[in-house]
Amino acid sequence: MCSLGNNVFRLSFNLDIVRTGSLLVNDNLYLLDTVASYGESFNTELCGTKHRIDNTNSGALWHKFLGHISKNKIERLVSNEILDSIDFTSFDVCVECIKGKQTKSRKLSVYRATNILELIHTNICGPFHTHSWNGQQYFISFIDDYSRYAYFFLIHEKSQSLDVFKTFKVKVENQLNKRIK
Repeated sequence: MCSLGNNVFRLSFNLDIVRTGSLLVNDNLYLLDTVASYGESFNTELCGTKHRIDNTNSGALWHKFLGHISKNKIERLVSNEILDSIDFTSFDVCVECIKGKQTKSRKLSVYRATNILELIHTNICGPFHTHSWNGQQYFISFIDDYSRYAYFFLIHEKSQSLDVFKTFKVKVENQLNKRIK
């Protein structure tokens, strides 16, 4: 829980004050004190997993608290005296950072269009509980595989999809002087 007042910032965990900070008057920012207000350890949740924090000057802890910034940036914060000295012995491989840098491998067997209107993907979504301003509760999308250009149409019922496709077909074929394959 976070509370603000009287130019003081308090961060609580299970009704215990975990961190405090003070308002920098010139910048209208709260400066978080790096000295723990709660003793030696507490439990917290970072990136969806629970961690027990025994050392508030842990490099790995600050790496996670500051949005997985690099070790060099944490060292710069220490050299600029924004943070107190940091213990980097626990700063090891960050699994969340590795997962975030992974990319999907491309499937070589997938066909990709080589020209506009060669392949159109379509999808109907709905019904949605919240209707549009005009009462539509579905939408249908048409996406050109080559250009990735998308068209969206709001519809009242799924049964309108064929009529909407005919309208879409006439519109794009006239627009681009090409026929859908």
